[in-house]
Amino acid sequence: MNARALLALAVAAATVANAAHAADVAGAPTGAGASTSDSARGSARLAAASSSTRQLKPLSDAEMSDVRGGDSINFALHLELNQHPADPATHDSRIAIGQVVDGRTTWVVMRNPSGVVDMVGLSIGSHTAPDGTNYVAVGMPAQVKFDNFGFESLSVQQDPSAPVTDHMGSFRLNGSLQMQGQLRTWAH
Repeated sequence: MNARALLALAVAAATVANAAHAADVAGAPTGAGASTSDSARGSARLAAASSSTRQLKPLSDAEMSDVRGGDSINFALHLELNQHPADPATHDSRIAIGQVVDGRTTWVVMRNPSGVVDMVGLSIGSHTAPDGTNYVAVGMPAQVKFDNFGFESLSVQQDPSAPVTDHMGSFRLNGSLQMQGQLRTWAH
């Protein structure tokens, strides 16, 4: 997705969200005390949000350069890997990375990856540099938490599905970290 398409998507999402917020501010009650007629008002809020958006049409490059959006799009991620296998005694999942050197394939095999990763504050946005070039900035997540995240064994093998007979150890990560900064990408 290029920077212009990302910006157009963000502007469309913000337009719908703003219309829904305006309908909420207009007095539609929410929460446990809401009556059955309130569900009709909820439908009205949705209709107001969708009717406030204009018909989509292709934009020229000149029109797209005039589009201005607010903040980036932010994401939160909760990833669980192999948390509840049906039979832990026979469970065998793998991530294998193959490399060919001189016609011979060797595999790095991570056996039984598992754990939980939570990321908050991962963002992506379209920006313009001072020289006028457009770029996409991926904001590093503000907080990342690891809970028993890792793998049972790391091995190098000729066959990625062969039994692991010798390995270089296991890896488990518990804790959290905070990051800041951006990864910027340009397209030419």
